[in-house]
Amino acid sequence: MKAKTKMLIWASLLALAGMPFLYYGGLKDNSALMILGFVCFGIGMLIAPLQFLRERA
Repeated sequence: MKAKTKMLIWASLLALAGMPFLYYGGLKDNSALMILGFVCFGIGMLIAPLQFLRERA
C-alpha cells in the first residue's frame, strides 16, 4: 500500500475519532471535549488538501 494511502486512512480515522468528543462535548456542555474533538476532526480533514498542495509544489 502506498504511503499516501496509509496517511489518508489514518487521517480519516483521526477525523472519525474526533466525532464522539464533539458529540459528548456538546451534549454535556463541556468546552474542553468540544475543543479536543474539533482539533482531531480539523487535523484529520486538513491532511488530504495539505498532501495535495505539497505534491504540487
